[in-house]
Amino acid sequence: MRRVVIIAGVIMMLAGCDRQRISDEMRATDAPQDLGVEAGSRMMAVSWKQHSGGLISGYYVYINEEPRTERRGEDAVSEQIQPFNRIPFAGDTNPDDGIVHFVAEGLDNGAKYYVSVRVVYPDRTLSWPSVEIPVVCGPRGVIELSFRFRSDHDGYSFEKDNYVRADAVDNDLYFFCKDGIDYLASPSRLDGFLRTSNFSTLPFKGELDEVKTRIATLGRLLSGDRIVINKGDWLLLRTPQDNYALVNVLGFDGVGMERTVSLFFTYSTLAGEKSF
Repeated sequence: MRRVVIIAGVIMMLAGCDRQRISDEMRATDAPQDLGVEAGSRMMAVSWKQHSGGLISGYYVYINEEPRTERRGEDAVSEQIQPFNRIPFAGDTNPDDGIVHFVAEGLDNGAKYYVSVRVVYPDRTLSWPSVEIPVVCGPRGVIELSFRFRSDHDGYSFEKDNYVRADAVDNDLYFFCKDGIDYLASPSRLDGFLRTSNFSTLPFKGELDEVKTRIATLGRLLSGDRIVINKGDWLLLRTPQDNYALVNVLGFDGVGMERTVSLFFTYSTLAGEKSF
């Protein structure tokens, strides 16, 4: 009888080891996929592919100012690292696209964050982390500039994330049209004591994610304090403080001195870095 009990115990122990082995494999396989992050001013929108395995309790989103490997070493799967959301996020999933969306607010502009996601199981254990993406929060949005000196919306300060006059000391750019050609220009062209911005036209078009990826492969670009613009152009603007703005020309409206331009922009608050 004693031999039977011992054998049964060994079988149960082996079965437990097998369950642990399968669990570890599952944790690695279940790491969230297709992580994407779009940063704005003091916020970011995080997205990833919906979990398609077994029952889960939700997701933890990690937003930290140090890379995961520096926080916990090469394995980087410690459950002691605290998530941004203390309660598992159940998901905000559109069944048609299978993507989960999470919005984090109250972040600091100019801080570099490292973002990743993990699955939370019903027993509160966690999957392995997703890939980790570095992100910098900063101003982003769509603006409409009037012809210079035609309204209070004829200039924009990226640092303040607000409209200013074209001849304001903190303005970064203004718009005008001459002989049927549209331009963006540096305020220093209006007055030598104002800020000098430099513009470059990127040699490609496309969606923001594609443009951000291709910027990293660019060499030196021709730049100047005035630039011709056309609908669809992507521009790189550099401020006197060595901050960069990525600008997309969305379109124009009106004619003559009533003409306006619509621009999408995203601004890097880290000097010297094209972190969009």
